[in-house]
Amino acid sequence: MNKSLLLLLSLFSFLANAQTPITFNITDIPATGQSQRLAIDTFPLPAVSFGNKGANQVYDFSNLTLFKYDTAEYRTPTNGQLTTCPNADVATTADGVNFLLTNTDNANNKLTLEGFEGQLVPGTTLSAAYGTKPDLFRFPTNYLNTFGGTAYLYKRVTGAQVNQPLADSVELTINTTYTDTIDGWGKVITPVGGYKCLRKQRKETTTTLIRAKTFFGWSTISNTTNTTIRYSYVTKEAKGSVINFNYDTANVLQSVNWSMVPPTAPAADFSFNSGAAGVINFTDLSDGYPTSWSWNFGDGSANGTTQNPSHTYAANGTYTVCLIASNAGGSSTQVCKQIVVSNAALAPVADFSWVNPSGGLVNFTDLILIRLPRGVGTLVMVAHWAQPKTLTTSTLQTILTTCASSLQTEEAAVHRFAKMWW
Repeated sequence: MNKSLLLLLSLFSFLANAQTPITFNITDIPATGQSQRLAIDTFPLPAVSFGNKGANQVYDFSNLTLFKYDTAEYRTPTNGQLTTCPNADVATTADGVNFLLTNTDNANNKLTLEGFEGQLVPGTTLSAAYGTKPDLFRFPTNYLNTFGGTAYLYKRVTGAQVNQPLADSVELTINTTYTDTIDGWGKVITPVGGYKCLRKQRKETTTTLIRAKTFFGWSTISNTTNTTIRYSYVTKEAKGSVINFNYDTANVLQSVNWSMVPPTAPAADFSFNSGAAGVINFTDLSDGYPTSWSWNFGDGSANGTTQNPSHTYAANGTYTVCLIASNAGGSSTQVCKQIVVSNAALAPVADFSWVNPSGGLVNFTDLILIRLPRGVGTLVMVAHWAQPKTLTTSTLQTILTTCASSLQTEEAAVHRFAKMWW
């Protein structure tokens, strides 16, 4: 099979092959008239890791580099294609020459691969239909789903049709046993952005028999059995696997293509809890893997940009806090919630008195009013006295005050005498 057909097969590897996990439904697959742009990276490729099975995983392929673009088109099958595969309802192509023919089986809630059409030899179009059709998808598709089956394809052509002029006829027989497992879910990252995905593992054991008939009769050209494991990363945005890995017949990775359809913008949400002394802790609960955040704390302060900020309020009261979450697909609508702050640490009110007994000695009395919030055990305050005229600033003693736990606030008049020479 040529590279264009291999590319098409990889496009459909999701078919044969929160955050909360998505559910992929029959309504999510491509329909006729649709298309999507693909970016392609080719050999030599960077190191590729397919990640781990399990929940809430991250599958990172952001190190790929654009080499060229392609476009996948989902067309209505031609009359000739329907002659080969009468049940096909979508013909998928990336070059207008090679096609995969599929059937959307709404009655049985599945998608099947009916056959293919393409040019193994330039100028000669061949088509083949599966006798036993593989189920490419069974819906709904959820995390930990698994299914399996068999596929059988037989095709006989003239030697000239496959560039074998010494052969009268060539036969191709393919028998496949496959098992599909949705073994992981989480975030898949491509150079475009991060998507919610299901990871699909497809294990295939395929026996391929090629025979040729010459003047001496039928002889076996090759008879091989191979077992492969392939991974795909199913997203709703890409209507299948958002990234595909394309191998040659020797099982060597040759290229990778990924969808240019951006991820869906996040749906913003958050929770919060109260800390000590007017501190509110916010937790981002946005769905859709945002990469940036804009928090309006409702008190006139600068917006926060971290994912899970803590913010200190200077006064008690009710505040409206709003969050906008963004990713490569855009920004969420703003989500706002009201919070109530009742334990803000209020600033002291400065006051003092003084007397001048005699001899230039002045006694100062600190009358600072300190309002302490409930739950604050000890307040440490350093008072600074600014003296008139040429006197230097004098640092006064550290004042410790314990808050009464039974009161919302405590008013403490703290008296301290400082002696200075006038």
